[in-house]
Parts: sequence; structure tokens; C-alpha cells
Amino acid sequence: MGFKRAAFASVVLGAACLVPIQVAQVAEAADPATIGDSTDNAAGSCYEVKLVRPAAPSGVYWILTPKLAQPMQVYCDQTTNGGGWELIGKGRDGWTTGYGGKGTLTDLLTPDLAAMSSTTTQMDSNTVNALLNGQTVESQPDGVRIRRAQNTDGTAWQDVYFKLSKFGPWSWTFGSEAPVSSYTFSSPTTGTSSGSGGTTAAFGSNTSWNRVTETTSSANTYKRGWAYGSSVNGSTAANSYLWNAKAGSGYAIPYANVYIRPHVLSSDPGFTAIPDSGTAGWTLPAVAKSRALATPWGVSGLAGNTSQEGDVEVQAFTQSGNTMYVGGNFKTVQRDAAGTGAVNQPFLAAFDVTTGEFIPTFKPVLNEQVHSLTTLPNGRVVAGGEFTTVNGAPHAGVVVLDPTTGATDTSVRLALTIGSGATVRVNGLTVAGGYLYLAGNFTNISGGPKLPSMRSRGLARVSVTDGSPDKGWKPNLNGTATSVSISPDGSRAYAVGYFTLTGAGGAAPKAVALSTAAGAAQIPWSPTWSNSKNNYQHSVDAVGDKVWVGGSEHSLFQYDASTMTRTSGTIMKAQGDLQDVTDLNGVVYAGCHCGEDIAYANAFTWSSLNSSWTTANSIHFVGAWDAMTGARIPEFSPDMTSRTGQGVWAVKGDSTGVLWVGGDLKTVATGSKQAAFSGGFARFAPNDSTAPTVPTQLAVSARTSNTVTLTWKKSTDAGGGTHYAVLRDDRPIAFTADNTTTVTVPLGGSNRFFVRAIDKAGNWSASTPVLAVTP
Repeated sequence: MGFKRAAFASVVLGAACLVPIQVAQVAEAADPATIGDSTDNAAGSCYEVKLVRPAAPSGVYWILTPKLAQPMQVYCDQTTNGGGWELIGKGRDGWTTGYGGKGTLTDLLTPDLAAMSSTTTQMDSNTVNALLNGQTVESQPDGVRIRRAQNTDGTAWQDVYFKLSKFGPWSWTFGSEAPVSSYTFSSPTTGTSSGSGGTTAAFGSNTSWNRVTETTSSANTYKRGWAYGSSVNGSTAANSYLWNAKAGSGYAIPYANVYIRPHVLSSDPGFTAIPDSGTAGWTLPAVAKSRALATPWGVSGLAGNTSQEGDVEVQAFTQSGNTMYVGGNFKTVQRDAAGTGAVNQPFLAAFDVTTGEFIPTFKPVLNEQVHSLTTLPNGRVVAGGEFTTVNGAPHAGVVVLDPTTGATDTSVRLALTIGSGATVRVNGLTVAGGYLYLAGNFTNISGGPKLPSMRSRGLARVSVTDGSPDKGWKPNLNGTATSVSISPDGSRAYAVGYFTLTGAGGAAPKAVALSTAAGAAQIPWSPTWSNSKNNYQHSVDAVGDKVWVGGSEHSLFQYDASTMTRTSGTIMKAQGDLQDVTDLNGVVYAGCHCGEDIAYANAFTWSSLNSSWTTANSIHFVGAWDAMTGARIPEFSPDMTSRTGQGVWAVKGDSTGVLWVGGDLKTVATGSKQAAFSGGFARFAPNDSTAPTVPTQLAVSARTSNTVTLTWKKSTDAGGGTHYAVLRDDRPIAFTADNTTTVTVPLGGSNRFFVRAIDKAGNWSASTPVLAVTP
């Protein structure tokens, strides 16, 4: 569940918190006497409030760091262990590893929960990083503090302090292998114990009270929380402060608060005096939303062979016109999990790109599943798989279909064969440069008017016009190919799979780069995979000057096309073989069987990670990466469930920018439901990454001896929900609710004012030019 944007003034959420500000002299610092009491006198942290106002009680204070778009309210614990602690999460057994956090920000203005339940609230990671002013938590002297209940009625508590030697930017992936450098358990009832070692997944000095267990277990129905050790039991009561799913199962999960203590001051460098022309705007990275679109139709059931991994409901997508074709191993198309409106249309069906509605007039009849799809330049749909008949006629592994009716198109003739006892299977299809490329399990291909035959095992290409094989391009691999991709300039073909050699004897260790010119000359490529034994590769995608490969033993690697050297890598652990990779608008999306897993950036080996990994972010069956830099984009963090845990086997962007994701999916979190019917696939719309227009005509409408009332003309924004921040000299000091375009603010400093618009997604406009108010 993503973080809800609360309808109150201090909301600052998501990547929109991060402000690209250069270091410069501060124009004005907060007044020590009232620091934290108002937006125009916000403190840099709860730590600063405690530092300059030692007697200030615990409660809610205004905080502003250079990385925050506007001041925000934070609950400060000013009494425990020196005070200065900022509450960023609270809850019992409903914690999520999702980057976007969970719940409503206003709920974090108190550390209490009444009545006690499984409700959990977690500040989104970008906001936490902004409170840290862009620093990592391991760079802070005080690390992380957990305050957790020690009994069922919440009358006994323990504080856990731990520091990390490696963690990177904040995320909620505390079930990871991030090393704990030191820890202290402190409680009036169980005493104090300190030590070092372990990881955030599990650390401590015993198996009872002095233990933190962040991994999930069947004993607690895989609920996540800041659990104790195996010998601590709680109550199964819904209102218990110390909870177990089953009596006596151990690893009791307590109600807990999570605190950090950033040492950020309002006088620190970081705020830049704003020039007369104003500030620049800022937008979110363009990536799919984590919440899926509602699903009017899905697919269900298994109609074909299930002997191999990946024989799941949805395995392929392709778009022709305004129709998305969905292929796989499904039996019916239906409206919901109960089977409402079920239509028997196995293996291949059509859906409207815009609405997701089922198109019943497309009715091909196949006798086995579809593994791959593509579209010819004339709009015809090509299906590949392990079928042997289509529409009552023999077609082994590949067929061309009319996009309206599903009838067989006989103008492109194709036939694939393989030795006796084996099954023809087409795993990958793509179209480029007038050719249809095929990757799979076959030895011979024939096509065209006279069906001339050509031997080229595993990989071949034919004319898109009539299916004639290109006899001048015969890689002839020594094993099955699973995927093929053509470079954007059309000069190279990249293929991956189970093979190790080309027909010319060139080494091709589960991947090969070939010229698309006649002769299929091989480009040197000697990749090192994540595991020396199980290293087949499943999917390849060439985007820009990069080549992305995903496959066995949990790896997603990026290569530079000019040198064919590896430039970045991610390992999914503990689950997570990569199954499909695609790019959409500068973002690479990769699907895997990583249901609730952790993706380690700059990791290259499995099952043991190399020590150079840098960050750990959660992944739930599909993730996003910057196509050029290789950096993970953790803001895309959907929440889905899978029928068998096989996860996502198909990812595809459509012409409207919506991402289609398919596999054995059952439910997905949408804008209105946490677990809506998915039916094999889900659709994710692009996020709002466009800033509002710039406000205009900033002016003074009234003033007193110490205040000024500002007015301006409103901005426009396609996403709506715009509000405004008022900046003075070098920092924001106030903001409006909704689309209000007038506000009264204090005079102070040099009295140089600016206004910018902020939309509900978190993008903000450039500001107005300066309005200088004379004292």
C-alpha cells in the first residue's frame, strides 16, 4: 500500500522532496527561541530543537532541510536518550518493504496507536532521505532506534539502537543483508545488552528479548515486523501489543516505533540565496505508477502443458493498432476471480489498449500455449510457442494471424522442424530491418512461396513479406535460444539462451552478439554470469548503447554495446531469476519470480553476494531501472500476488505509455483496492512527471508592520491538486492549501519573495521572479 497524501498542510512526499540545491551561504537561520514552532522558523531537525531548546517537550515540530520542498511537521521524541528523535514509522505486523511506505502521514504525528491493531504507517523513503538531508543513515552518529512493546498490554517497552556499516539511501528493506556494526538493547525489565555483528535481517545476543528478527516466517503467516527471537511468544488477540499468528509459535511481533536522529541544523550550508529570476522547477523521474489500473478483464486457468517452469497463464504481449494481444497458457478470459462472464479463449486473446476491455471477435484456435508474440509492419500478429495446430491446420511453433479475426494469414508461409522426439518451440520473436527474427528450439526453418528449407538451429530470420528464410544469415547455435533483440541502429542482433557455440565455432556462453549484415559475423562478447553452473539467460533487450540481459541465478546485467563490458548489475536474493526485460521511455523493466525479494545494486554473484554491493531495495515480481545509467528506480514498487510464485514472465509497454505485466498473477494493488483481481496480467499507467505551469503576477495585496499578504495568478496542471509554496530569500517559509492563491506571511530577512506551484504528484514549477518588499 503506497503512502497516502494526507489532506493537511505539511505533506511533502515522494521524490518530490528532493531538491537539487547547491551549497552556499545561508541567508537567514531560525530563531532559537521559537525554532520549530512555525513554518517560517522551521528547525533543521528534532536534534536542533533539542540542542537550542533543551526544555522543549516531545511533540510535533516544523522541520525543513535543504532537501525538502517545503516545511513539514514531524513528531519529535525529546526525552529518550538525549532526545532529538524523529518518528518515521509505527505499527505492529503490517510492515512493508515497499519504497513508497504505507499509510497516511498525519498518523505519524503521534507515536501511539488506538485501538491497537495490525495497522502500520511508514513514511515514504524519499521523505526520510530528505529529512536526512540526502545523507545515508550509516553516516549519522546515532543510527536507527526501535521502541517496541515487551508485553501484550503495552506497559513494558524496550529500546533497540543499531548502527549500520552499509545501507545507502533509506529504504524499508530491513530484511536485507545490510551489516549491523553495533547494537544495544535497553529495557527496565530485561536490562541492557550490547554487541556487534549480524545483518538487519537478524541480529542480537540471544534468541529471546535481545533479538531483532526482520525476516518473515510461516509461524506468523509471513507477517512482517520488528520481531523478537524464537523463544518469545505473544498473544493471538487482535488488540495485543505483542502478537503471534499462532499461540506458542515464537518470534512474537511487537508494536514498534521507528526513529532516526539526523544532526541537521537550520544554519547548515545547503540553502542557496535565490537569484532575481527565481528557482528552477523539478519533476519526478518518468516511471510507471506503483498502483495498477483497474482490470476489467483477465485470464484464468491452465489449458496446456505445465511440465516446464514458465508454463504460466501469461507469457507474451504484442500491440497492433489499438489492440494488445495476450498470449500464454490460460484457458478462459473472465471479469473476476469468480469467473463472471467467462469466455473459453485459450492461449491467445485480444484486449483494447485504452480500456483493457476484452475483444471477443479475435478468435484464433490453438492447441498449445503461446510463448512469444510480435507484430509485422502490416499489422499482422505473429505468435510463437509450442503449438502444433492453429485454426485446424498444422503450424509447428509459429503462425501469422489476422489481427481482427485471428484467422491464419497464408501470405506469410513459415514452417519449423526439429529432430524426432523433440518439440518445436519458439521463445522469442522480434521484427527489424524487414526481417522477422525467431529464437527457440528448432533446427530447420522453411518459408516463402516455395518453402525452401534452411538449417539454422535456435536462431534465424525470415522476410516479413512472405516468410522466406535469409540463407545468408545462419548463426546455427548449438542449443536453444530464449530471446532475441536488435540494436536501435539495426546493425546487431543479440540473443541469449542455453547455447555455448555458434555454427562457425565461436564461443557464445549463453549469449551472442551478431552482425545483422549477411554472414552474421560474431562480435566478441565474453560475459561472466552470476553463477558458474546455473547460468542460462532468459531475456535480452538492446536500448540505446546498452544491452540488458536477465536470467538464471537472479541476475540482471547491463553491458556497454561498444566494448561489450559489463557496466552495472543487480542480484535478486533470495529468489528471483529474471524472466523478461523490456524498455519503455528510457526505463528498463524486468520481471522475475521475486515475490517479496530484495534487489542488491552493484551485486554480480549468487548465491553469495560480492562485498561491493551498494544498496538494497525491495522488488515484487517486477522492477524498474534507468536504461542508460543502470541505476534502480525504487519508486516503482507494485504490490502483486502470484498463483504459484513464478511471478512475471512478460513485460511490454503500449503506445499510450502504459506498462503491461503478465505471469501467474492473481491480485494487484490498484488506486482503490489493495488486492484487486489481476487475472494473469496487470497494467500500470505512467506517473505524472510534468510540472505545473509557473504562477504569475506575484504582488502585495496588503501589509502590516510585520506581515505581508501576497497574491498571484494560479498555475495550470493536468494532474490537478496544485498548491503553492512561498519562498523568502533562500528557503520556503509557507504554503497554501489546495489551489489558494493568497497567503499572509511574516516579513523577515531581506524580504525577497517567490512563489512556486506544487502538484499532487510532487512535481513543482519554476518560481516567479523575485518580489522585493521594502521594510
